[in-house]
Amino acid sequence: MKLVPAFATMCNIWETIQSAGIEVKELSPASVRTFLQVKPLNGPKQRDSDLPLPVAATLIRDKTRCSELLEYCLKDVQLKKNEKNISISLDGLSLLLTKDEVLRKFNSESPKLISRHDSLFLGYDDKFADHEINGKHRVLETLNLVKKLTLPKAVEYLMPIARRLVQSCEFDPHSGLYVPNKKMLEWLQRLWWFITSEIRLETSSADEKESLTLGEVRELFSDSCILPVVDPRQNNKHLLQTMKAMSSIIKYDSEKDISHILCKLGFLKLDLVFFRSVRPQFSLTLHDYLMDVHDKSSVLDQVCKINHTQFLYLSDEEFNELQNFLQSGHSASKNREEYERKLKSLPIFETTVGERVRIDGPKEVFVLNGQHSGTFPGLFSLCNSNNTFLKNNSENLSLSKILNIKILHDLEYFVKFILQIVQTLTETQLLDCLKLILLMQYEFCKHKDNIRIKTRADVFRHAYAYLQANDFDDDLEFRPYLYAIPSEDALYAEFFKKVGVEKEATAKHYFDGKLQPTSSLYYNDTVFEIRRLEEGLEDKFLLLEKLSECHLGSDVYEHHRLVKMLPPKLQPRLLAQIMEEKVVESDLKLWNRQMVS
Repeated sequence: MKLVPAFATMCNIWETIQSAGIEVKELSPASVRTFLQVKPLNGPKQRDSDLPLPVAATLIRDKTRCSELLEYCLKDVQLKKNEKNISISLDGLSLLLTKDEVLRKFNSESPKLISRHDSLFLGYDDKFADHEINGKHRVLETLNLVKKLTLPKAVEYLMPIARRLVQSCEFDPHSGLYVPNKKMLEWLQRLWWFITSEIRLETSSADEKESLTLGEVRELFSDSCILPVVDPRQNNKHLLQTMKAMSSIIKYDSEKDISHILCKLGFLKLDLVFFRSVRPQFSLTLHDYLMDVHDKSSVLDQVCKINHTQFLYLSDEEFNELQNFLQSGHSASKNREEYERKLKSLPIFETTVGERVRIDGPKEVFVLNGQHSGTFPGLFSLCNSNNTFLKNNSENLSLSKILNIKILHDLEYFVKFILQIVQTLTETQLLDCLKLILLMQYEFCKHKDNIRIKTRADVFRHAYAYLQANDFDDDLEFRPYLYAIPSEDALYAEFFKKVGVEKEATAKHYFDGKLQPTSSLYYNDTVFEIRRLEEGLEDKFLLLEKLSECHLGSDVYEHHRLVKMLPPKLQPRLLAQIMEEKVVESDLKLWNRQMVS
């Protein structure tokens, strides 16, 4: 066959050539297609081989010639007018060049895939038609001779590739994730360009029916480690996270919100540099699927999922800030019961001993508003094994309102817990109990019928039994003589003698079998000694005197302070007030004479 290029006067000599008996044919897209469908294209070295063959081993020779021939074969105007018959004329056409540079025949029953992102599909070159040659001919796709690869269909190829590439990356034991290498990052850039071309961006119109949402893409690649992130705790080390963990990723960290605390808990940030290099406008779409650090419920959902060892990275101030933040979301939560369940499961609540614990276990929880827990830590930790006592701070007080947690004061704690086990206490703990009772005098007064008589008597009885068997060492802070003891406990006079109450003071009332209420006694708060007042008083008033002979020493000001600490109903009367009344009434002369003496 000899080819003659077309020229302007060819039509004039066409009939002459034919009349001379020379066979001539006019080349057209249809005739070339017919020729290529029946003509073997294997080269001289592959005489016994048929397609598919490497294009270099065929008569086509190279990619450029293949492209030119295909373009010519598809110029036939009939292709556009009679699409029903096109497949007949194109099936078997030996001009399908695939990505692996192999020449094949078009087959509408088994079309090759086509995508402008075909460089992503490492190892699948034989599955893809060369996009540079075939991509510009829409008719091939229309006739099912090639098939456009959508993102959902591409997943079956991309996920194995992603796994293979990730396995070649360095593993980071601190985060449990992989560190992307150069090859992985280059592939990810092409992948995310493919993804962003397939989804509907914020700037796109909502009526794009074929577009995917990022949420749908997240589901498609759920377990694939294709999301570039950075770890703030490792100096923003680059890592790869799974797509299903997208909602746990922070946009960026800031001291103005809770994000800086979340980063200390191990939460990762989006690699904004990477995504800006792919497609800057895509960031807006991404943000809608990341963690909203202002949404308390969303933050709580994510914090509940982390390992509790991560909380060791927080300072007390950060614990408190996190606790306040999460508690503030309770009132606005859609499901308060579920919100409370998740909140209580976090080890963020500070106890009286400074530990951070969760409060969703079987232990009963209280906020201990005690004034003396620091003075008697042994007593206030006796019941920690079966109960949780939270520290009295603003965070826990707010928590008590949310969860209806009871707030215990010293007296309530003593009655509810210590009193129930007083018979099992050690000698040291018993003495601490007695000291605690003395320090809780105001609260005892308020509950004297149920507590002051019963509780103190029980403690005294157990303490007395101990003192009978052991020598009592002086304890300057143990001062029971400042309190009225019920008459039924008068038999313990010996006990009070041992702790410092002498006959000359209040102990004589016990020997008489009677107990004088402190409110019937008088305390000398004047500057005069008792002996100088005896003549004027004429034994009309019972005095609370000689406190210096007890363990209080001779500090008059300390005596006065302690007496004033007594509840008003139990306070002795002040002698100075009575003396003033007598001066006004009838004893002015006598009083003046005594003052002169």
